[in-house]
Amino acid sequence: MRSSRTTALFLALLCAAAPARALTESVEHDGCKVSVSAPDWIWQGRTVNVIATARNASSSDRIVVVKLSCPHADTNSFALPAALSASDTVPAGTTARLAITGIVPERTAERRTYPLEVEIRIGESSETVPYPLRVIRGSLVESATWSILLPTLVGLLWSISFAIILPRLSKKGAWKTVGPAVEEPTEKEAWFTNE
Repeated sequence: MRSSRTTALFLALLCAAAPARALTESVEHDGCKVSVSAPDWIWQGRTVNVIATARNASSSDRIVVVKLSCPHADTNSFALPAALSASDTVPAGTTARLAITGIVPERTAERRTYPLEVEIRIGESSETVPYPLRVIRGSLVESATWSILLPTLVGLLWSISFAIILPRLSKKGAWKTVGPAVEEPTEKEAWFTNE
């Protein structure tokens, strides 16, 4: 019990001490607060999604626009969606969620940090937030291939271990020895009756 508490305390301290690994920015204007979050690193060939949450605490509706921009030189490194912006009218006292999805670094994209930017517009007010996205090496084996390879490898390892270990654990010639025949008991138990 004591070791589990120690482990939990260690993990809690580690999580508290580690810096956040994501874009987490908030912009507020006229009672409307927009919080944007997105990962700060991604594998080659995987999808990045930029998520924004708009909370309108003002007394009137607000138009919120979130726009992602990629420098022209880096557009060949990404498979970008048709719409790099999301907008919505957020009624007073409500919350809306906006998303820019489908941003995929190409499998041949250079492994480095790309200087993307997220523009957050609330009504006429606009603020641009830098979004450095680091692209790291993609997986060598696709996840769909792992779903085939992993069970095959586990089955192969079990088969090899049975082939090597079971003969060593069994008595020599045990499979040739016939056991005694099972005999029916001569006396029946008290609850058993023949009809």
